[in-house]
Amino acid sequence: VMILATLPMEGGFCREIEVIDQTAQRIDLGIACRRDEGWNVEVTLSEPLSATGTEDGFVAASGAEMQGLQPFLDRLGTGVALGPADEADAIARGWTP
Repeated sequence: VMILATLPMEGGFCREIEVIDQTAQRIDLGIACRRDEGWNVEVTLSEPLSATGTEDGFVAASGAEMQGLQPFLDRLGTGVALGPADEADAIARGWTP
C-alpha cells in the first residue's frame, strides 16, 4: 500500500492510498479515514493498470482515476493535502498515523 496524501477532516484525517497489482494488471485506489480509533476504508475503485500507468508500474497521482475519488473527498469534507511539515506537526500533537 502506498500512501499518496494525508488530508485533514473534522475529527481526524484521511489518506489517499493505492495498491498496484502487476499480476492482475490493475491499480486499486482508495480513501481510508481515521477518527478516534483505527482506520476505516471509505471507498475504493479499481482500474486497469494499462489505462493509468506505464509498463514499469509508474502511475501519476494526478491521473483520471484520482478524479474519481474527488466526490468522496468532498463528501467527507477533507481539506487540502498536508505537506510533510504539517503532517509531522499533527503527529507531534498526538495524531497516530
